[in-house]
Amino acid sequence: YGRLSDKFGDNGIVSIIIGTIDNDTCTIDTWLMSCRVLKRQFENAMFDNLLAIAKKRSLKKIVGVYKPTKKNKMVQNLLQGFGFKKETENDNEVTWSLEISNAKTQRTILMEVSHD
Repeated sequence: YGRLSDKFGDNGIVSIIIGTIDNDTCTIDTWLMSCRVLKRQFENAMFDNLLAIAKKRSLKKIVGVYKPTKKNKMVQNLLQGFGFKKETENDNEVTWSLEISNAKTQRTILMEVSHD
C-alpha cells in the first residue's frame, strides 16, 4: 500500500497492489489508486516498489490484466508504459506481462510505500 503527503496535506493511503505468486510469476490481482493522485508520479512509485519486491523474491515475471470500465480508461496504457508487453486481448480484457530482467525502474520521487 502507499500513502501520499505533500505540501497540500496528508492524503493517507491512496493505493494498494494485491497479487498472487505462483512459482516465479507475480500476477497482479488488484491495483487500486485514488483518482486524486493519478498522474502525480505515485503510480511510478508503486511500480518501483512492486518491482523491488519481485526482485527480492527472485521472481521472473509480473502479469497484469486490464479490464476496461467507465472509470479506468485513463490507466488503460499504464502497464505498457512500464514496459509490459501485450500477451492477449479481447473485448473484456488485455493481459500484459513483464520479464523482470528487462524491467526498468521509473526513478520516482521519494514516496512512502509499504509492503508486507
